[in-house]
Amino acid sequence: MCKQNTPCQKSFIFILVLLLTVIFFMPFAESSAADQVPVTLSPLQEQYQPGDIVDIAGTSSFQTVMLKIIGPGSNNIFYLDVLKVDANHMFNTRIRLPDDIVLGSYTVVVGVSQNVATATFTVTKKENASPSPKPAPSPEPTPSPKPTPTPEPTPTEPQEPSPTPQKPPTPAPGEKTVTLNDGQATIKTNADQSRDISIEINANNIQQALSQGAQTITLDIKTIELKENDRVIITIPASIANELMTKKTAVNVNLPALTIGIPGEALSAFIDAQGTLSLRLSVEQFGRDGSVQIAMVKAIHALTPVYTIHGDKLLPKPVTLSFDVPESALDLRKALIYHKETASSMWQALPHQTHDGRTYSGTSSTFGSYAVLIVQKTFADIQNHWGKDVIEVLASRGIVSGVDANYFQPERHVTRAEFAALMLKALQLDQETYPMPFQDVSPTAWYNKVVGTAYHYGLMKGDGTKFRPNDPITREEMAVVIVNATRAVDTKRLGLKLNPAPSAVKNPSFADSAQISSWAKEAVAQAQAEGWISGMGDNLFAPKKNTKRAEAAAVLFKLVVGQ
Repeated sequence: MCKQNTPCQKSFIFILVLLLTVIFFMPFAESSAADQVPVTLSPLQEQYQPGDIVDIAGTSSFQTVMLKIIGPGSNNIFYLDVLKVDANHMFNTRIRLPDDIVLGSYTVVVGVSQNVATATFTVTKKENASPSPKPAPSPEPTPSPKPTPTPEPTPTEPQEPSPTPQKPPTPAPGEKTVTLNDGQATIKTNADQSRDISIEINANNIQQALSQGAQTITLDIKTIELKENDRVIITIPASIANELMTKKTAVNVNLPALTIGIPGEALSAFIDAQGTLSLRLSVEQFGRDGSVQIAMVKAIHALTPVYTIHGDKLLPKPVTLSFDVPESALDLRKALIYHKETASSMWQALPHQTHDGRTYSGTSSTFGSYAVLIVQKTFADIQNHWGKDVIEVLASRGIVSGVDANYFQPERHVTRAEFAALMLKALQLDQETYPMPFQDVSPTAWYNKVVGTAYHYGLMKGDGTKFRPNDPITREEMAVVIVNATRAVDTKRLGLKLNPAPSAVKNPSFADSAQISSWAKEAVAQAQAEGWISGMGDNLFAPKKNTKRAEAAAVLFKLVVGQ
């Protein structure tokens, strides 16, 4: 036994302290590793107001996380994005709340699959804080001794009101009148440099055109260059407006960068209480801050200002919008006309649109805001893939999508049902309910309407009783579907790069042509002759090989964009 204060006793105490230290710290290290959470989210403010900036930050063990903000109502998605996680396992972003955001409770969800973190905040009505500072003048009563000098200024002060009549400088920008071919425009420039432009159309010109049996009246207003913050109202007198409606005469309004085509059946939506036909629109800059929400977006570029067509009635028939886009170094193949949804403030591409060169045209059945935008989209797993360009173009145009926000899986096979869905998007055919002849297509399957619509238009016919929706589509089957499309829809109207005329070539020139099924041989020959499909190398077509997602995208690219 060690005696008190001996070296032996000191050594024993040192070892005991060392053991206690190790025992104390070991559980801490183990628990910190075990308790590591895949996703954490920093606390948010409880309340925000329209126009406020929301800072979202946190940590994650994943490389990227999905950010979703759900607005009032369980299915109202206000914002979607994919956030990168840095080397320190941190992510962050800033979002500006739109001025017209819906008030109420919002839920922030960040994570991957089931590994998510959530937070909530409330958007309340914006309060005007300007009155609060005004009580500050209360200390001014202290200079009460100063009233004595006030009598002196009083004689001179009464004469100072004379400058008030000199307020004419404020309307200095003034008002001017411009004569047009079809009427007269009054342009008033306001103090904030915004302009109110009133255009009265000459009734005599329209009356003369109607007397000559015109089916469409064209109003040429291109001589007035529209600027941001302009407000425009174009009016046609009630007497002529009534005749236009009675005869169902279409009206085309040609503005500098936008043509609005109003069919005769839709004119009633533009008639005001006095019976005047009024087209009201405004021009503004496309917002590049957090108030612009488009799901799954990498970058947004505006090619035109935002044109808002104002109205509070239903359009009985769609109007046509044709935008002339200026020359740009940006990739115009990715451009589309977008419409801002009133309820959600989200921008959505018009479902039916075409473009020819730098002219983009589409139809819409609602009043609201429109612009031509490029929404750049890409995926992490295509950066070094041969199909990167075609996939990015089609994804930006909304024809193809990834398996999730960040991955496309270009080498994965495409099922017959999936290819049918891709074709409907490329051909701008709406999914509808049609009689279903196939026994293997369940009424509750996601592809039920897809298959029914594809069969209705003659794109895909199956074998009469079975469609095989979940089987991969072969390359020869894909060729048949493409050729069927040239005969099923008006490809010229859709602006597709397809020639509906049958090819004179009946046999393909591939080295393995003998392996092509007899029912597919003529279609493969036409698809090869038109350049819609190509071989796999060594002049081989590989007709029975299953089609990959990147290969399907390449074929659709040729169909929609061209060579």
